[in-house]
Amino acid sequence: MNSTVYMGYVMISVLMLIAVACIAAPSAEAWLPGNRKYVMASVLVAYSAVRFYRVQKFKKQNQHETNR
Repeated sequence: MNSTVYMGYVMISVLMLIAVACIAAPSAEAWLPGNRKYVMASVLVAYSAVRFYRVQKFKKQNQHETNR
């Protein structure tokens, strides 16, 4: 795997940590009042899923090109 794939996984991990922080942090009510913290967390999880799919697709395409 190359550094692009590793950085993709790092980005996914960071986004998931931020999503957990949106829900679990006691100070989240100050900057995400009410229902907004759940909306923000769900958007971050959805974007992480999209990023994971794109990294997997890139990895598969990269393997296919190197096997030629």
